[in-house]
Amino acid sequence: MKKLVLNTLAISVLAGASISIVKAESLVGVTIYQYDDTFMNLMKDEISNQASALKDVKFLMNDSQNSQAVQNNQIDILLAKKVKVLAVNLVHTAAATTLIEKAKQQQVPIIFFNKDPGEKILSSYDKAYYIGSSAKSSAIEQAHLIAIHWNKYPELDLNKDGKIQYALLKGEPESTAAITRSQYVIEE
Repeated sequence: MKKLVLNTLAISVLAGASISIVKAESLVGVTIYQYDDTFMNLMKDEISNQASALKDVKFLMNDSQNSQAVQNNQIDILLAKKVKVLAVNLVHTAAATTLIEKAKQQQVPIIFFNKDPGEKILSSYDKAYYIGSSAKSSAIEQAHLIAIHWNKYPELDLNKDGKIQYALLKGEPESTAAITRSQYVIEE
């Protein structure tokens, strides 16, 4: 399943990037928040594998090293290299507005993936897009799976009160996806 998700996301990023490519030997700038993140390293590899099949398109891959300052600088360099499109896995979702403004100044489409900057921010530029899963849908699915498992194995109710006691581990504090998943997994 993980490979299918990676393939689907990588293909989506590539497809979105290729929409904006119109001439031979076009450049696509990609920044990934941190190659040390196992999932994002797999994503980088999958994007690179899928990109190798595209002729006349060069993907400029960048590790932002979990630093928003590094990512901002990478975006500046990519725009100076005249990339046709940016594909960005944000270090911090709060930086999306700044990155959109940079892309907008040069009329370069920007595709955010894996970290949703939010509809309000995306709507500030008609060439800003997000590719990724719905955090709310993911949370509802998680809650559903927990309920199935809880109902199937009554012995999990150690104190026999019919209630699930739990510790909720959240993701990154500024991640809208982590906040949304945390909210809806409880509400559902």
